Amino acid sequence: MKEFRQDTQNMRSRSKADHLKVAPARERAKHNPDYSTNFYTNVGHAAHGFKEKAERYLSARADGWNGVGDRQQRKGDIGYSAAGAIDNTDIEGGSRVRRSAPEV
Repeated sequence: MKEFRQDTQNMRSRSKADHLKVAPARERAKHNPDYSTNFYTNVGHAAHGFKEKAERYLSARADGWNGVGDRQQRKGDIGYSAAGAIDNTDIEGGSRVRRSAPEV
């Protein structure tokens, strides 16, 4: 590798892309509340065992998609803060280096 260079604008654009993935993940985590409310009127009490398993599945599914949303949110937040830290370090470090070496 010839040089290592961090492009903070690229980091910010990737962070924005991560943040844009949060809302669809949260939307997929939701399920129809009428399913549980109207379950017995639609299929009867004989399917109670299925309803219990289906509700456990829907709960686990919601937890999984909310976890995806949380991770995307965290990735985006970390990217934004890292880009800001790199920019601040470049500005602060550049101001300290300036005119510190003797003119040749």
